Amino acid sequence: MKSLSSALVLSNNFIVSSTLSRMLKKLGIKKVFEIDTDFKALSNILSSKPEFIFLDQKNPDYTSIETVLQLNTFSNAQIAVLTSSEYFDDWQQQMDVYPDISILKKPLSGKEVEEFITKKYTAFFYGEAV
Repeated sequence: MKSLSSALVLSNNFIVSSTLSRMLKKLGIKKVFEIDTDFKALSNILSSKPEFIFLDQKNPDYTSIETVLQLNTFSNAQIAVLTSSEYFDDWQQQMDVYPDISILKKPLSGKEVEEFITKKYTAFFYGEAV
């Protein structure tokens, strides 16, 4: 797989962001930006055009859904929402009409992250259906 330039991890949980960051770097992503969800640095990071954005979210309340949809609108990145099994089905239902947004259940394994990256990478660079 060709080396990707960057990914963004949005999480208030240090363990989630640092673990996911290590996984992504092992998969060949050169830069991984980690920021909490106060979004202060978000516009600067989005200007660097990360290929992937991972959002650590709990329940799909209005604010969370709006954040995901805005990121989907203002970036060309492949987006994954990370959530617990408790909220997984709720997120799936909310995002069902947005096939380009993936919902991943925590805790993630390295294999799951690799499968997501590989699948989205192929679609992103070769125009195949996802």
